[in-house]
Amino acid sequence: MARTTLTESSMPAGPVEVEFTSIREGWSIMAIVALVAAVLAPPLGVVLGIVALVKVRRTRLQGGGLAIAAIVVGAILFALTVLVVLARMSFTVEYTATTQTVDLWRPHGEIRQGGW
Repeated sequence: MARTTLTESSMPAGPVEVEFTSIREGWSIMAIVALVAAVLAPPLGVVLGIVALVKVRRTRLQGGGLAIAAIVVGAILFALTVLVVLARMSFTVEYTATTQTVDLWRPHGEIRQGGW
C-alpha cells in the first residue's frame, strides 16, 4: 500500500466547505401528527401534512414520506366523506319526495304524502 504524505503545496489554500446532505437529524413530529390527524380529521391532516412537508424540506428532518402520506390519506378520506354526505342527502331528499303512505283506516285507502 502506497503512503501519501500531504505537504503544504497539496493542501487547499482556503477553508474547505463540506456539506453532508445524506445525514438526517431525526423524525419530524409534525409529519407523524399529520398522518394521525389525516385518519381522525382528514382536512386537518391535509393542512398539517402540507406544513410538515414544507418543514421537512427546509430542515434535515426525516418524514417527507409521512407528510406526503398524510396529504394523500387526508384528501382521499375527506373526498369520501363528502361523497357519502352528498349521497345520503340525495337519498333522503329523493326518499322523502317519493314516499307515499296508504292509510287503510281511512275510507277508500286514501294515499297521503310523507309518513304517518
